[in-house]
Amino acid sequence: MKVRTLRAGGALLALSALTVVATGGGASADTATKRAAATITMEKNGRELFFEGPRTVAEGAKLKVENLTNPNRVGPHTFSLTKKKAVPEGNREFRKCGDFQLKVCANIVEAHRFDPATFQVNKPIVGGKTWNRLFSNRKKGDSWYTEKKGNKDVRTVTADPGTKLATPVFDGATLEDVDDALLEWPLPSGGEPYRRIDGRHLHQYVVEQAAISRRYRDRGHPKFWGRIIGTSADAENAAWLAGKFKSLGMSDVRIQPLDLSPQWFPERWEVTVTAGVKTIVLDSAQPDYRAAALPAGGIDVEVVYAGMGSAADLVGKDLKGKAVFTYTMFGTHNEDAVKRADESGAAAIFEADLLPGNMRYQAYPSNTRAPAFTLGGDDGLAVRDLMASLPPGQTARVKATLDVQMVPGLKTSLVWGTLPGASDETIYIVAHRDGWFEAAGDNAAGVAAMVGLAEYYARIPQTQRRRTLVFIGLDGHHNTGPGSAVGGVWLNDPVNKAKLFARTALAINCEHPSTIQTYVRPRYIAGDVLRWSNMYTAQQWYAGGPSRPELTTIAVKAFKAFGVPLLTEPNPRPPAGDLGRLYRFTPGVATSEFFHYFHTDRETPETVPWTGLQATTRAYAKIVDEVNKHPLSMFQRPEEPAAPSR
Repeated sequence: MKVRTLRAGGALLALSALTVVATGGGASADTATKRAAATITMEKNGRELFFEGPRTVAEGAKLKVENLTNPNRVGPHTFSLTKKKAVPEGNREFRKCGDFQLKVCANIVEAHRFDPATFQVNKPIVGGKTWNRLFSNRKKGDSWYTEKKGNKDVRTVTADPGTKLATPVFDGATLEDVDDALLEWPLPSGGEPYRRIDGRHLHQYVVEQAAISRRYRDRGHPKFWGRIIGTSADAENAAWLAGKFKSLGMSDVRIQPLDLSPQWFPERWEVTVTAGVKTIVLDSAQPDYRAAALPAGGIDVEVVYAGMGSAADLVGKDLKGKAVFTYTMFGTHNEDAVKRADESGAAAIFEADLLPGNMRYQAYPSNTRAPAFTLGGDDGLAVRDLMASLPPGQTARVKATLDVQMVPGLKTSLVWGTLPGASDETIYIVAHRDGWFEAAGDNAAGVAAMVGLAEYYARIPQTQRRRTLVFIGLDGHHNTGPGSAVGGVWLNDPVNKAKLFARTALAINCEHPSTIQTYVRPRYIAGDVLRWSNMYTAQQWYAGGPSRPELTTIAVKAFKAFGVPLLTEPNPRPPAGDLGRLYRFTPGVATSEFFHYFHTDRETPETVPWTGLQATTRAYAKIVDEVNKHPLSMFQRPEEPAAPSR
């Protein structure tokens, strides 16, 4: 759950969403049955203020609300339970709420005994020891006011099961309204059979996989978390997917275990920057995958501001043994800043992404001797501004620690499921299961699309399925480096390859099929924000390559018919992902995009539009059906030579 706050008379009012669930049944294991305290945090990302927390809480459980923001920068907050029909709708009503012109907002302010002359809040806690009563236009409810970072309020939830304690808002509208605002492509002529592929239904699978990631985080992995290969989240996700396949009556459903070489896990790290009496804790600092550990006890070194890290930025600067800060953003020219700083002898390298907010971003390996970290935009700018404030001759210093373990003896798996067809010719549908943080777009959405295709074809009698459909939940590739992507390596083994793919007409890799179209600091719109649209992004794509023009034509027609926007030219090779391990010996199709929330802790299910998930999955099904109208010889080719590495 993520909701926006609004400023009102010097304080911040906020209306949040929470549904009370019964403890006996129907609730998820991490809310109802455990009766553990649910937590809602007040957070800031760039200039965006929001609540982060669960959608449900068990009756009788503790609900903790915690302020993680700095009131000196953003002002105080109010958390209030409100009836849905009383919640403001749209920006106009929100502005009226901020001026206390809406009854419910005035009611909340009055309940807190707010003095507009002095901005004094004389009653921070409204209500008793429980969360129960909802504000309306006439009645008082439960509310909590906070003006200190780290403040907490804990009360037992006593509202009746089924009570919706409030309504979420996102960018001026409820999340339900955002879903409704998304543009849904109409079915083309003759497309009625594909109506069964429903994007809202598939989106629930994205939500379920994101919950697996959060459960792993909450078991003691607060910084490096997700559906990470070799972890309990990997095993839970494999069991989840196998369960989906079994529920469809698929044959040969199995989890094939695979041994892993020692895997990289950053155990603990902390980074601070100090200048004079001021110290900044860089909460968003995230070590690049496979970053080397820092010496025991950490480092305490001088800071060098390196701008974009180009050769011109570094003229006359001594980087040896120092902490180097470079700055970049999605879409800017690649200056190889991290590599350049490493070659100049840096002790540690920090690359700040200047997208709005303070997102944690998990980067692939930098392949540097010195450990490299990514930083969110807010942290990066705070360091820059701190250095700019120093008098001539003074410098800032970085203290940093990073403990890393290479953990042996772990396992991952391939998850198999088959829908036998009328022949032994095959079509493969694959999707990688791993991902960092909630990994909603990369790649819960791809797995959801794969499950959607399995559901669609499971309803069709075997005699009407021309070819056997084989579904594989791949281990993935985020553990980049030696010993990575062991599932892809196993599939590429000459014996396995000959056995599995000798009679394959098509392989579809479902990867990042739907991403919200966002705009960074749109021109003439105030605010340092990422602005959301009601559409999904255009995708990079590959469909058979130059040697299979028939497959390219089939794919392009299907994507156009079902409303999947594409870049105007195909990639010469598949977009970065798992088809890259298969396309040289299978007729392959893949689409993908890598947008602003990619690999960040903000890549939540809300960033995956159900409309794009629906459109892409329907197009995949159409491609399968069209390929099944043609003989195997139309698509099979001799194995292509390996391309030079990128």
